[in-house]
Amino acid sequence: MMARGVEAKAEGDGLFVAAEAALPVGTRVTLRGPDGETAYRVSRVQESATPGMLLESLAKPARPQPAPEPVPEPVPESASAATTASDDTDGGSDKKGKRRKRKNTLT
Repeated sequence: MMARGVEAKAEGDGLFVAAEAALPVGTRVTLRGPDGETAYRVSRVQESATPGMLLESLAKPARPQPAPEPVPEPVPESASAATTASDDTDGGSDKKGKRRKRKNTLT
């Protein structure tokens, strides 16, 4: 136990606790209150006219996590082979892949 009866006031996304002897940044602390115990981490130390610590709650994520990217469903092998075969026989509308016969010019 570090102290009893200290006051904590909301500041930004955390709590500011006035204390003469602040803990190092990164230290985990547990505050007991009327609602029970809550875990915090020291995120900033203030050594000015009102010394103390800014505590960040560990109950919520520090940063929102990005949503996972959707994974495309695999195409069955038979469907992809049928698509490839139909693309090759499109009635000659695409000239790619077709070869011209060369005339023999040697006599």
